[in-house]
Amino acid sequence: YRNAVRSHMRSHRPVGTTLSGGLDSGSVAVLAAEECRRGDQRRLPAFGSVPIHPIENTTPNNSFGDERPFITATSEFAGNIDVHFIGAESISPLAGIRRTLELQEHPEMSCSTQFWMTCIMEKARAEGIGTLLTGGGGNGTISWAGSPEKPFFDLLLKWQWRRFCTESLAWKSRHNMSLYRTA
Repeated sequence: YRNAVRSHMRSHRPVGTTLSGGLDSGSVAVLAAEECRRGDQRRLPAFGSVPIHPIENTTPNNSFGDERPFITATSEFAGNIDVHFIGAESISPLAGIRRTLELQEHPEMSCSTQFWMTCIMEKARAEGIGTLLTGGGGNGTISWAGSPEKPFFDLLLKWQWRRFCTESLAWKSRHNMSLYRTA
């Protein structure tokens, strides 16, 4: 993983990264910051999206809409990450989708995020960034172990009823869900 990040940092222009509150971009950013500390580029510019409208009472339980506290914690942990918080007020969601289609000629899986990704890329370009690292795709490799339902289903198929009940109750408690929604 470290070698993959290092190999993507070879650039004649400064390297930057996107940074959310998650493990995917956070782990890439911390590894890239370590590489910066060892090389000519001492500090790592990072670009994180922040809400443009108030979000109080708008996110479901066990979710967060403003990732600034987690982005800041990652930056402080690394010690040499300079965070640029991007509100993406300058582009509409539809304009972001259009820009993505212009660049890629196909829609993105999470097209609703393209407006702030477009703003992040524009800010990075304005800052002289030549390579922008991301944690994109990390949900399938770094931080996501698969569907939470699958392990429960596997326990049932293996006739492990007692473990199924124990795991279901733990999941229910941890995620504040009804037992019906858990199972």
